[in-house]
Amino acid sequence: MENYFVLLAIVYVIIEGGFTPNEGYIRIYDNGNFGLVCSMEATRLRARMCSVVCRSLGYNNCFSYEVYTTEYITNNVIALDSIKCKGSENNLMDCQHEGLGNVSVTSPCILNGKVDGVNCSNNTLDIRLINGQVPSEGRVELLYDGKWRYICGFRWEKNDADVACYQAGFSVAKEVITNATMFLPENKHDRLVKFMQCQGGEPTLSECSHSGFDKDEWSDCGTDDGIAGVVCENNNTWELSSNEPTSPTTPEEIDVGILQFVNDFNDQYLEQFDELNEDEYKYITTDQGEVLLFKTADSEVNLTSITTDPDSIAFSLQMDSSTNGSVSIITSVLELESVLSLILRVNGDYVSIASDLVSLVCYDAVGNVISKVNSKVVYPPTQIKYEANTLLEPVCVFINEVVTPWEWSTKGCDTIINGDYHRHGITCSCKHLTTFAILMRTRQVEEEKTDGIGLHLITYMGLCSSNIFLLFTFGTIICLSDLRRSRRYHLLGNLVVSLFCANCLFTCIVFGIENKIACSIIASCLHYCLLVAFTWMTSLSTDMYMSIQYVFHDSEKRFRFFRIFGWIFPLSIVAITVGVMRENYASESCWLNVDYGVTWTFVVPVILSITIVSLQLSQIGYVAYKKARTPHQSEEEIGKLRQIRNLLYRILLLTPAVGLTWIFGILTLFNDSSVLLYLFVLSTSLQGFLIWFTQCFLSKEVIMAWRKFHNKHISSSVGVTEIT
Repeated sequence: MENYFVLLAIVYVIIEGGFTPNEGYIRIYDNGNFGLVCSMEATRLRARMCSVVCRSLGYNNCFSYEVYTTEYITNNVIALDSIKCKGSENNLMDCQHEGLGNVSVTSPCILNGKVDGVNCSNNTLDIRLINGQVPSEGRVELLYDGKWRYICGFRWEKNDADVACYQAGFSVAKEVITNATMFLPENKHDRLVKFMQCQGGEPTLSECSHSGFDKDEWSDCGTDDGIAGVVCENNNTWELSSNEPTSPTTPEEIDVGILQFVNDFNDQYLEQFDELNEDEYKYITTDQGEVLLFKTADSEVNLTSITTDPDSIAFSLQMDSSTNGSVSIITSVLELESVLSLILRVNGDYVSIASDLVSLVCYDAVGNVISKVNSKVVYPPTQIKYEANTLLEPVCVFINEVVTPWEWSTKGCDTIINGDYHRHGITCSCKHLTTFAILMRTRQVEEEKTDGIGLHLITYMGLCSSNIFLLFTFGTIICLSDLRRSRRYHLLGNLVVSLFCANCLFTCIVFGIENKIACSIIASCLHYCLLVAFTWMTSLSTDMYMSIQYVFHDSEKRFRFFRIFGWIFPLSIVAITVGVMRENYASESCWLNVDYGVTWTFVVPVILSITIVSLQLSQIGYVAYKKARTPHQSEEEIGKLRQIRNLLYRILLLTPAVGLTWIFGILTLFNDSSVLLYLFVLSTSLQGFLIWFTQCFLSKEVIMAWRKFHNKHISSSVGVTEIT
């Protein structure tokens, strides 16, 4: 076996007796004699000595320290005892020791018959940070023998974490995690090393002193050891929403720089459109990226590769039918390495750019930018520059120039993924043109799934409960002839029918509808039913107001108007909205499309209805107050006042049941807070009960109608019995 040695002044150090030249027990040569070495028994001291010996012999690092039994070694005299190294020494003799030949009879090596050895290596183990919420944090793992293995948290300190961050491509460790419960591995037996002992200046963890890679004596991390994790920070890291970014440049300036670069890059090629004929294209390759110039008279562009590589990023466009004449399209793929290294924070989520930037711009025949364009950008798997991670998910974004400062946004963009995006790629489907990219953001699958199931279940049960009470109310109106002849209950019956239909439609979409046409139909029907409900609520309030303010007006003519107004007016709003917006009418959740402002065709009528009802009720309340203050009233006037109060009371109770529910609903359009969502669902669930309770259970008119119905039924039964 070949021996490796180093000259320390007049002292040689060699390793021998191993299976390979880079491993074996340590011998030193002094004055013609070879002797073995014995360090202190502490594992950390042996680890440091191993690093010093391997480095002095020309190796990059110590793979593991070894212990050899002296009875199998010839010339097993111990020459150096009680060695204590710091790990930073250049050679073994620089470490603390008892001196050559000064070996105590009580030395652990003599008593136990064991001496020290090393296993040196020139290989550097690759590193990764895994299971973190962002790429700069996670469990620290090293690639050993083709498998990722973790490090125990025992003695995991700032110096170790700094080296891990540096090797992983970051600057320093922001936080040292020694008991990373959130980063737990799938297999606890994949432990690679018990502990690390870095000085802080090593370029890789492999070059630090450590307890030895894959040593059997450390089968698992101890119960109290935990697992080594880290949160790193980088000079290239910034938060889009932060007022105090970690880099000296503000996020707005960085965004401006990116967008300015994209615009300047595209502008330099605009003049070359003059050289192209219709349906002709031109590819241009530069150091910064690739450009495609394309001129066409068609309103649709089928899937076309942006670069000369057919497997590269591709795009398709669908322009507005009103676009006439020739259209010039410039697309570019910009390979910005400085952008790819950024870690951002968008809407509270940490994200990382995982693709090149893609810019799409269309010009009409006179050079104006065309804005009404539906686009698709297809990123093949080879263009997604991010390692697969089950805790991160890709999302399509664009640079939004409408807001100030400019920001990354997902508005109007859908991320389409069919299975594993590292095998099938990602498609960004957007309703506009700008500069696109793929970002990786934190996936919260379990939490969203749990919340979604809970909210769906509450919604489903609440809607069913509400519909039961709405049926009770409608059945009461139908069964009692006095209520059927009552104009107020006739109006209430129409309101109940519209709410019942709306709840049924809500029930259909609680668990999702995949078919786009069916989704649009349900959205339009739901839009119509809810507008009808608010129209009839306004009619109820208006009828009461007119009855008090204009006593002698023709109530029958007013009721005929309410019938037309209650059902036809909402239909006209829905029909006009569907005709104007067409394919942009409904969202994927089978409701009105927020991105294109369709929801305002519901929000505005609802706010208008609630405002009218509130003003009318205020006026009625004022009239009731004035009448109550009038002295010396007749019995007829007192009865009329009592009737006004009863009507006002029931309408006041009805208005929150219908109106307050959709105040919460409107607020959820602008703030997706879970509190607002649950308030909306709860108020919707109580809607049917509140209508039945206030308009039937507490109504003296209903109670008297039931008594009359009951007495009539009893009288009929007695009459039949007497005849018999």
